[in-house]
Amino acid sequence: MQEWSLERYRINKMGHERLGFVPKTRRWQSLVNDLVKFADGKIDVDTLSKQTLANVRSRLENVANDDGVNAAFSYLLSLSFAAKQQDPAAELQKVGIYSSINSNSFQIAKDLSRWIDSRISSREYGELAKGAAIDTVTAWCYKIKGGHDNLFPIAHSDADVWKRAGDGAGFCELSRIFFAKFTEKYISYFLEREASARLTNPIDRDRLRTELHYHVNQLSRHAFESAKITQSFAAGWFNKNTKEGLPSERKIRGFLWLAFDKMREELRHQEDN
Repeated sequence: MQEWSLERYRINKMGHERLGFVPKTRRWQSLVNDLVKFADGKIDVDTLSKQTLANVRSRLENVANDDGVNAAFSYLLSLSFAAKQQDPAAELQKVGIYSSINSNSFQIAKDLSRWIDSRISSREYGELAKGAAIDTVTAWCYKIKGGHDNLFPIAHSDADVWKRAGDGAGFCELSRIFFAKFTEKYISYFLEREASARLTNPIDRDRLRTELHYHVNQLSRHAFESAKITQSFAAGWFNKNTKEGLPSERKIRGFLWLAFDKMREELRHQEDN
């Protein structure tokens, strides 16, 4: 049975139609039914959070094999690698990245979007990975330029921002943000799309959206905390595998598989607590 199907939904927020993929398995459908009950006060948020974590955890098993996820992560890895090279722009151009570490977050996000669009094989994960990578770039630039991290001094230029990502510690934090953003977006994506498809009354939909906001915020904290688990090996992997150039696609997929597997295990622990 096909796990994903393509349907068109009308999104009231912006007054236009948007094309989206929604999960069609029984577990997802069951969760959406519980969401409707939750909006009516018939189910508690803790129960719903644990069920969502279980569903997301089961879906993360095959994410590392997706071309869009690999492309998004490879772009971020390339920025980190180039930042420690003598000629960062030349290193990035070797792999088809036209922005540079001197670019601002908007310019990088625009080029990142182009990069991923030319490489995705499945829209469902590709779009989520692209959004997570763009959010990661934005969050990283904000954190480093604003000095919102004791590990990194305030950066005064765009080049300085990415130089902070050019070692194991920087890559470690950059990858943690990406994994957390991806998980958060996956949760939000399927919950809002499927729930909106179930509710036709605008009042009910707005009420459920308010409840979803609280629910996703709680789950997002789980995602961020779970992503910390990647720090146990990300720095070592980066330092070991970037000595002679960018890691191969096989090594990158291996890293992603390990990272998502660690997140799945951590989500299982949080599901049990």
